[in-house]
Amino acid sequence: MKEVRVEVVEDEERYFGHALITFHNVSIGDGPVQLVVSRKSTDTPYLGADGWQAGPAAMEAEVVSRSPDQTVVRAGPNICDRIPYSLYVRLQLDGAEVYGQAFWPEIMQNPKGYSGTLEGFKVPPELPPKPADPPEPLPLPAPPPLFEPPPVPILEPVKEEDAPVKPPKRGFSWVFLLLLLLVGGGGLGYSYWPKSTPTPPPQPQPTTTEQEPATPPPESLSAKFARLKQSDNDGDELLALSEEAFQANDSGIGQQAIDLAVQRGNAAAKIRQAQWYDPRTFNASRAQAIDANRAARAYFELAIGGNGEARNLLTSICQDSRNGGENYRDFFDSTYCQGSLDP
Repeated sequence: MKEVRVEVVEDEERYFGHALITFHNVSIGDGPVQLVVSRKSTDTPYLGADGWQAGPAAMEAEVVSRSPDQTVVRAGPNICDRIPYSLYVRLQLDGAEVYGQAFWPEIMQNPKGYSGTLEGFKVPPELPPKPADPPEPLPLPAPPPLFEPPPVPILEPVKEEDAPVKPPKRGFSWVFLLLLLLVGGGGLGYSYWPKSTPTPPPQPQPTTTEQEPATPPPESLSAKFARLKQSDNDGDELLALSEEAFQANDSGIGQQAIDLAVQRGNAAAKIRQAQWYDPRTFNASRAQAIDANRAARAYFELAIGGNGEARNLLTSICQDSRNGGENYRDFFDSTYCQGSLDP
């Protein structure tokens, strides 16, 4: 059996749970390939279809490229979802008599309920065509007038001989004096009449639309994630979005948001994610299995940078690991718990 150099990276072209494994200086023939994955363990060293087991098992894989210098193989969720972060594994090409060893990188696992493929996605049926608008109603006839004015009588001209004889004019000087008295009295009365102050017209009241602006529709989780990918450089809002998405049962957005926050150096997000795998604060809805090494590595990296909370968590997990137990069987005590963090 020949040992060769092996590199493992996350496959960013796939959605979740895929890795690209490069075997250097290896050339294999055409046809399907299988991987034998193993770890350092006394009871269950080999990876199988149902998890880690005692005997070796060949796991299905896919050849991405072949060349005389290297062979690139894609491992799917059947392998990636069962290997914890930073585990030192041995990868063997079944039938090729070559193997390599490497630390397993951080790979986003399949969220619960995700099938791993989009082939089963069905396009929703098209909506039925919108019915044609009904024809416009014919205009109603004009209503009849409420009443008809009576006909205007036509006056016949009076003959000159039948016209009545006008009486002789009388003197009207007394009528003129009476009119003067009436006009003078009316003027005096108007001058003493109390004048009312004109009432100003009522001011128009603002409508509901003018008083309160319309409330915009709430932003969807996917739209908020796309916006924060461009604007949230420190990861605080991404961490809050992750919690909001998990509470809304959208584990895809929740996992992507907290992963991006960790990549942008957000210490709170890194501690939150590490506590999912910590045996003392394990969250079965967020992490697939307890991984004390993954939690301790995150605490260790932050503690070296001076994070006090991470330093306390690292000290406590190291103390807890000394009590032994199933959760700390493969714990790297010599890596994370020995020595001093002080410069």
